[in-house]
Amino acid sequence: MEPRSRRSLCLYAVAVCLFTAISLAVREPALHAGLLADDWDQYAMENGIYPVQLPIWDMFNWVGGTNAERVALFRSGRLPWWAASNVHLGVFRPLPSVLTHFDYATLDGLHHPWRMHVHSLLWWLLLVAGVAVLLGTLLPLPLAAISVGLYALDDGHVVPFAWAANRSELIAFAFVVWALWVEILAQRRGSTALRVLSGALVLLGLASGEHALAPLTYFVALFLLGSGSLWQRARKLVPLVVLVLVYSAVRARLGYGIAGSGFYIDPLSEPVRYVEACLTRVPILLGELVFSASSEWWFWGYPWEHQAWFRELLPQAAWEQSGVRVALVSLGIVAGLLSLAAVRWLAQADGRLGERNLRWLLLGALASLIPLSGTIVLGRMTVAPAIAFNALLAYVAWRAGQRVLERSGALWQRIGAGLVVLLIVELAVIEPAMRS
Repeated sequence: MEPRSRRSLCLYAVAVCLFTAISLAVREPALHAGLLADDWDQYAMENGIYPVQLPIWDMFNWVGGTNAERVALFRSGRLPWWAASNVHLGVFRPLPSVLTHFDYATLDGLHHPWRMHVHSLLWWLLLVAGVAVLLGTLLPLPLAAISVGLYALDDGHVVPFAWAANRSELIAFAFVVWALWVEILAQRRGSTALRVLSGALVLLGLASGEHALAPLTYFVALFLLGSGSLWQRARKLVPLVVLVLVYSAVRARLGYGIAGSGFYIDPLSEPVRYVEACLTRVPILLGELVFSASSEWWFWGYPWEHQAWFRELLPQAAWEQSGVRVALVSLGIVAGLLSLAAVRWLAQADGRLGERNLRWLLLGALASLIPLSGTIVLGRMTVAPAIAFNALLAYVAWRAGQRVLERSGALWQRIGAGLVVLLIVELAVIEPAMRS
């Protein structure tokens, strides 16, 4: 890619700010939400009325691993009588936990929950800024601007806005995205100091929760698809592997873990169940990333299923819940095949639009779906892979737009390219905006 002028960088920054402002306007109602689900547990912990007393750095340890803690939760009614006797739901998120304490102790989040949501908004802005800097480094600036616009508008961000307890996801992703950008700079400049800084940011991401494991797959793709021999590329992974192993050891030593849950699955303790879940969860997430087919439809059905025109259009088996689930998985399989075809297509491109970088980003995003399958499928789980998938959609729209403007192309090709652009606008702009 050609060197960037100051003017082009300024225009890029203006475009990113404009897209971010539009995204904020679309989901502004989320800032007025109250406390939701786990927020009330953390309020109880903060005020000493939760059945189990927890320190301010451990407010995500919902159900500890000891019988005494489970008995206290059962007796208080916080755990229903039908919960598994071995239920354990303790996640290691010390940094978000301390920030949650700040929400209630300093911001008075109970009486002014909007302050908590603005707090989440600041972390979201840090994440979007990191994505903008990262993509601006890897792709031509016009293409990067469109990619950031699609990412900022993605409706996967809505839940972390409205649910303060889910802010940990934004915090973890923000640290890892900035760490990835610093690592790229370190490779280009041969700087050990920058590499150390990248590792420190990864540690902060891991201290923000297991969410950080998903975007770390971008590092794996960056290293393994880089230059040098296979051994040289694999050796770059060693520091990252060490950090993850240390995090896992500390987490296990402190007694955190998952058991007896229908929401989360621990791949180490329940590998068979985890693989079975991946067979449906990965396709569903792919369907949302490529075709904007909402993961929530898996639980609540199509939003149009009560409309007469929809029921007349499709046979009953198609809009019943089992038919919806078959459709989502099938659509996800198609999305997966298209994604793999895109990986091959990018490898054959001339590289003028940053295809090489987009290729490793896409492979990293595909790999991130594996750790993300440890929880039930929801739109908020697409925040990490959407970085690459929105960039891919922007790339396809860009190439199709170029084909439309080519006077030498056949008319049917230009019409087809125009339809592709319109389809992407519908799937990546209109649908997310409406759902937001």
